[in-house]
Amino acid sequence: MYYLLSLVRGAAARLFNHLSPSEENYLTAWDILINRYEDKRMLASTHINTLLDLPNLTLESASGLRTMHDSALEALHALNNLGIQTDHWGALVIGILTRKLDAETHRIYETTIKKPKEIQTMKSFFDFLEARFQSLSSIARDKVNKKRDSPPQQQLFTKRTTHVTMTKQSATCAHCESDHEIASCNKFQNLSVLERTAITKSKAL
Repeated sequence: MYYLLSLVRGAAARLFNHLSPSEENYLTAWDILINRYEDKRMLASTHINTLLDLPNLTLESASGLRTMHDSALEALHALNNLGIQTDHWGALVIGILTRKLDAETHRIYETTIKKPKEIQTMKSFFDFLEARFQSLSSIARDKVNKKRDSPPQQQLFTKRTTHVTMTKQSATCAHCESDHEIASCNKFQNLSVLERTAITKSKAL
């Protein structure tokens, strides 16, 4: 009895105000709870509304598809536990859920159907949802890893600019050893063709 009392709160706990917490009253307390809260009609309505009220997905979303997959299966299992057999609800459930898929996921689902004129099974549909949200999760992780591993474009630009600047600053004329390239050297340009050719060969330019 003490254990049962520790599990209930609020209005449910107030149902036991007139009972002493003894072992003899355990079954009485349990019957009170069952009579008050075991409303199968209400519970069934709640689980059916879970299926009907799942949000429409407008964009590809791993988390959205995972929520749809898990919530729908949970509702169906709960209905089964109430004695409502949902094994043959495939056409109904798939019809409800496909209307809530984003356009791209719906298109991909249609391409996976091997016998489009046959009624599809719920298992095949939920297997598709699971594979789809796992695929989207994997793609999202790859994008994050690539973005993390790639250096920022500004950093690349700075490195390239610095390299070019340092290369220009370190240019030294092979003829007069001044701070310019030999192609810009006036002294070199004033030489004869034969002299320029000889210098070029000797400097291995």
